[in-house]
Amino acid sequence: MAELPATNFDGDKERNLKDEHLSEEETKVKELLQKRKSHKEVLEEIKRKGREEVAQKREEIKSKREEKVMAENDSPDEEDYYVQTLSAMSISLQKPEKVLGTGLVYDELMLKHKNDWDPNFPEKPERISEPFKRCSELHLVERCIRIETQYGTEDMVLLQHTRELLEKVKSTSQMNRQQLQEFSQHYDSVYCNQSSYECALVALGSTIELMEQILKKKITNGLAITRPPGHHSMNDELCGFCIFNNVAIAAKHAVDSLGVKKVLIVDWDVHHGQATQKMFYNDPRVLYFSIHRYEYGNYWPNLRESDYDFIGEDKGKGFNINVPLNQTGMTDKDYLAVFHQVLLPLAYEFCPDLILVSAGYDCAIGCPEGEMMVSPACFGHMTHYLMGLADGRVCVCLEGGYCIKSLSESVALTLKALLRDPSPLLPPQNEPSDSVAGTILNIIKVLRPYWSCFHYQDLLEDDTEEFCSFEEVNKLPPRLDVKFNNEGNDSKMFPLTYTYDKEVQEVYLLQKKFDPIIDQLIAETALLRPPYRTCIVYDDDMRAHKADSRGHPEDPDRITRIFDKHVELGLLERCLRVQSRHATESELQLIHSSKYVEEMKELAEKTVFDLRKLAWNYNSIYLCQETYNCALLATGSLLNVVHTVLTGQYVSLKVN
Repeated sequence: MAELPATNFDGDKERNLKDEHLSEEETKVKELLQKRKSHKEVLEEIKRKGREEVAQKREEIKSKREEKVMAENDSPDEEDYYVQTLSAMSISLQKPEKVLGTGLVYDELMLKHKNDWDPNFPEKPERISEPFKRCSELHLVERCIRIETQYGTEDMVLLQHTRELLEKVKSTSQMNRQQLQEFSQHYDSVYCNQSSYECALVALGSTIELMEQILKKKITNGLAITRPPGHHSMNDELCGFCIFNNVAIAAKHAVDSLGVKKVLIVDWDVHHGQATQKMFYNDPRVLYFSIHRYEYGNYWPNLRESDYDFIGEDKGKGFNINVPLNQTGMTDKDYLAVFHQVLLPLAYEFCPDLILVSAGYDCAIGCPEGEMMVSPACFGHMTHYLMGLADGRVCVCLEGGYCIKSLSESVALTLKALLRDPSPLLPPQNEPSDSVAGTILNIIKVLRPYWSCFHYQDLLEDDTEEFCSFEEVNKLPPRLDVKFNNEGNDSKMFPLTYTYDKEVQEVYLLQKKFDPIIDQLIAETALLRPPYRTCIVYDDDMRAHKADSRGHPEDPDRITRIFDKHVELGLLERCLRVQSRHATESELQLIHSSKYVEEMKELAEKTVFDLRKLAWNYNSIYLCQETYNCALLATGSLLNVVHTVLTGQYVSLKVN
């Protein structure tokens, strides 16, 4: 019988015990893993519920805030108002509309209006032909969208003028020279020839056509180089070189027929546009703002109602603003002070849908009418300021201006501003004259009850015993020694030829005196036109600078989302892409110490623990190993933008 192999019972028992022990360990591990998994699921569930609760609370807060704003709609809390407004903006934000361009109206037909018996009459055809020529020389005309001239209709004229006046003007087209002279003598500083009625209709119709093209968004803004001018022409009589009140009729048409709620008329002609004022004196839909030579009533049109205390009546009270200039020789600093201290605060509070400019350039340097010293470049700046309002809907219409050289340059720089070219540099401006400062304070004094933007002004009340340092603020108009013109045109006959305060020869010599000054201004004015208005730099590598904990407000998405929004809105394609680069150590050391730069350079070698410890030494800072490299990239890219702007290298670059 074969011998069975020996069996080691002790070894088998030991092996079995070991297997049982391993099974127990495995079971414990499995149980532990199961518990961990269960804990993780529980933790995730807690987090999920927490997020839901937070989101629900946010919705409740938002809902309560909206209910509160609705409940207090008449006087909402300022914070709630901004939250509500910004929320609406984020919802309604759309891709911007295509940039359209600047419209231009000019027609040689309007050269036919001229004084057949007085060749020295200042309102002459060259007033539009020479400015158009200068705009052509600067290659501005070719950049504009030419608006076809239109004839105004009788219905348009009747919006602001009587049928009797319309028929009188129409009859001039059939008059002989003697009859035209007799007709003209009935009006202050007016002449007509057989073409005047036709030219007046073209000036009116073309102004309205330009305005309508702006409102229809076929163009962004525009300039009307037209004549005869209009802002002195009243409801029932001609006056001051003007036949039909083009701007006033356009404004009336806009608010009555085109759905425009608010129109701002800015009249910077050196003469007060008394007719425009009268036409809207009780109409709060039209804010009329005029800055004009006044001299306490001693300057034409010598009217009491041209002073600062005539601010409108009935519902229009507070919507008529006169800025009377009581001295000659006012310069850029005086006009800019009026814009910044009075016009712009008012305009932003009024928030117009459309801006019409009665653009008279007789306050420009060299013009014998105004005896003011405003530079051509200043008109570009004033136009630029207005373009920030009304979504840029600015319609500039020519009124006065009788020094052809300064008129032409001023019109050209106005058009450059409308075309969004950079405004020419002005020399450093000093404080305005005491006369203008007093006028500004007087305007604020009478307008404070009607406009919130003037409430911060700490002016002396009438019942105080103290006095303002500006003498004019302590007095009430008018001056006793001033004789105002209260007689209507029908009461007397006016001279056929126009006379300045000075003799014609003296006026001629005065203009010759200013010619070299104007030439110097033209020579010193840099007329820049860069191919790109804005450059942009972005590099995705800057995202590497980030905190090691989630939820930090300085997050890489801050720059990515900004860049993506530019792409989404089509803005990137309109910008010049500037190349990113790293700053050099020498550039960093222009501001920072060598020790600090070295400390930042060593960040790449530090552990997370060391980076956190170092960050505690600074205020509101986190650090990571990529921080130094990203900082170099951010600084260098900014320097590249500055270099591109200052050196003009963008001229030869294209968008990548």
